[in-house]
Amino acid sequence: MSLPDSISSFTNEDVCLKKFNSWKVGGKADYLALPKTFDEAKKALQWAKSESIEVSFLGCGSNVLISDRGVKGLVLCTKKLSAIEDTSCNEFFRLRCGAGALKFKVMRRFLKESLAPALFLSGLPGDVAAGVVMNAGVSEKELHPKEFVQVVESIKVLKEKGSVLEEYQFLNKDIVWSYRKSQGWGPGLITEVTLVWPKKDKVSDISERVLEAQNLRKSKQPLDLPSCGSVFTNPYNDPNNTEKKSAGALIEAAGLKGYEYGRAEISRKHANFIVNKGEASALDLHCALSLAQEKVRHMFDVNLVAEFRYLGDWEGLL
Repeated sequence: MSLPDSISSFTNEDVCLKKFNSWKVGGKADYLALPKTFDEAKKALQWAKSESIEVSFLGCGSNVLISDRGVKGLVLCTKKLSAIEDTSCNEFFRLRCGAGALKFKVMRRFLKESLAPALFLSGLPGDVAAGVVMNAGVSEKELHPKEFVQVVESIKVLKEKGSVLEEYQFLNKDIVWSYRKSQGWGPGLITEVTLVWPKKDKVSDISERVLEAQNLRKSKQPLDLPSCGSVFTNPYNDPNNTEKKSAGALIEAAGLKGYEYGRAEISRKHANFIVNKGEASALDLHCALSLAQEKVRHMFDVNLVAEFRYLGDWEGLL
């Protein structure tokens, strides 16, 4: 099928997705769209709808495991929807961010203003849309804010209404937030996220604290190898996890730290990271993390829940 002129400038056929995710694995997409504007994203989705083509959404790929078999239909990647606009007022520092704006770039904006959100954002990979989807955050109890729910003012979502696509705005209160999850706005494509924080809440030593936090994470996490960050949410609310151990601590206690399956490894540095040691397959990674889930369930009767999502053709493998 030939691509129409309306999307051919930002859409390609038969594209390998390895460079579009942080695990550096996966097969090809039938079609990959990389829109730079809201209108381009809308055109790509309208074309897919008119041709009855299945659509999958992909951000910067930090929370996704893409099948070696690839992804059928159209993959719409938002990494180029990355503009950041300062819309602050007298009382509040406010950033209007495209879905693909990277968290570390947003962090720098807050850091320049000496504002507290820079602290938790400095430890998070990926883009702001994924931050909303996952209610991304850090485990340090003393931090405030520590999750996206505390800094999001509103989001915009491109949704189907009957036979047309329309953009809707959801305020923070319209979204149902929970641990590593948000609901109430989908299904649809998050196109924009507005973050806000009071200007008066400045942190005098924030540069030093951000640098200290980054150095601490580098010492504890395998940031030199492809990964998706933390693989599992921490099961602190699981009634069988009486000692309130983190996912990493449970995997380590199960004797799996350093375990390798193919070219995938349960990190020797942090057991809640599964890394690609070079040319790992998506199936290698899946098998390694599945073993971690099975052994922790068998030994401690605790269910580990994945923070990432599976994308593509996994039929018969999951």
